[in-house]
Amino acid sequence: MIIFCDIDGVLATQKSYKTGRYGLNYHCIRNLNALCKKLKADVVICSAWGNLYAEKLLKKMLKEAGLHARVRGVTPDAGSKTMCVCVWLEQNKYKGSYIILDDQPGEYPVEPSFCIPSSKIFIIKNGFLEKGLSTDHLRRILKTPLTK
Repeated sequence: MIIFCDIDGVLATQKSYKTGRYGLNYHCIRNLNALCKKLKADVVICSAWGNLYAEKLLKKMLKEAGLHARVRGVTPDAGSKTMCVCVWLEQNKYKGSYIILDDQPGEYPVEPSFCIPSSKIFIIKNGFLEKGLSTDHLRRILKTPLTK
């Protein structure tokens, strides 16, 4: 299982920009760790942060902020996030299931099964940069049937 994860609005919040390590929210990172552990998932970053920071530095920042899950990489800049995910899946010849965590529903204009059937998109709705990946989101995701 792969979790394609946005950063702004999912792992970074307005409050954490002022107080968190690298602007990342500890509680959101903790929730992502729990999700990855429960689903036996790795993370692929699908965020503008992937364009701002070298992959090695971004992985270091996430680790120092408390992310224990394996970060397999960063999606390439391929225009829309839909295309970024599709290109990463193709380049890495990944055929398993995945979920997408993002706070912007308009980033994925097509169904979540656009590349692999039975994959899911979870929109983290809190208002831009308010709360990020919460325990309520975690419960909702874990209640949703996912292909492993």
